[in-house]
This record gives sequence, C-alpha cells and structure tokens, in this order.
Amino acid sequence: MTREIRAEITGSAETPEELLRSCSVRYRDLCLDAHAAFSAGKAAEYVAKLRQSARLIAKLPDKIRQAMSQGQVFPEAELREVMQFSGAAQKALADNNTFAMGVLLIDKGSTLEDPNNLDKLIAKIYPEQTHSTTTI
Repeated sequence: MTREIRAEITGSAETPEELLRSCSVRYRDLCLDAHAAFSAGKAAEYVAKLRQSARLIAKLPDKIRQAMSQGQVFPEAELREVMQFSGAAQKALADNNTFAMGVLLIDKGSTLEDPNNLDKLIAKIYPEQTHSTTTI
C-alpha cells in the first residue's frame, strides 16, 4: 500500500483532492513510524522518517500546480496555505531542524490522533457529504 500512495504523490493522482488525501495518509503514516522509532530508541530511523515527511510536504504545492496545469481546479487561497506548509518544511529541512520537522503540521497541544493542519485543510475544501434519511 505504501508504494501505491507514493505513486500518487509522484504524479499519478489526477486531482488535487487525491493528491492531498494521499499525502495526508502518507504523512500520518510517516509520523507514526517516526514516533515508533523514537520510542524504540532508533534515532537514525526517527530522523529519516521526519525528513521523509518534510520532503513530502515540501513537494506538495508543485504536485497541485501540475494538476492545475492540466485543467484541475484548486482554490488559490488554499494553495497559498499549502505553500506555507511547504515553506516551513523546506526551512526545517534546510536547517536540519528535527523538532520543526516533527511538529510541521501540528498545532500546539495536539496529539498524534488529532487531525493535523493538512487534514483540517482537506476537510475545509472537501467537506464530507452527509446523507440523512427522514422517515415520514
């Protein structure tokens, strides 16, 4: 399954929504893997997973722009927000700041189970359609 998600992030996903959702799943998986590595005392693996997660976020605006160049629609204000995530990821990578990589999309006081900022953005742009049935 990891290979499928990677394939989507590298360009086979067609819509910005698919890109965001697959990126979100992969990012969460990497964060959980990093946390497990940290708990097991595997420092090198921990840092490697954090770097992977930051690179994933850093590349996201380019993937969305690529989809937009092929006719897909994505809100400009939300693209700027994704670009802010990317900028923070690029800075964390350039500074080799593992703390910044570890809290890249996380609000202060959040836990691993809470939605991160990318999840919140996805929910804002693509709210789940709820269907209710009424009995008369």
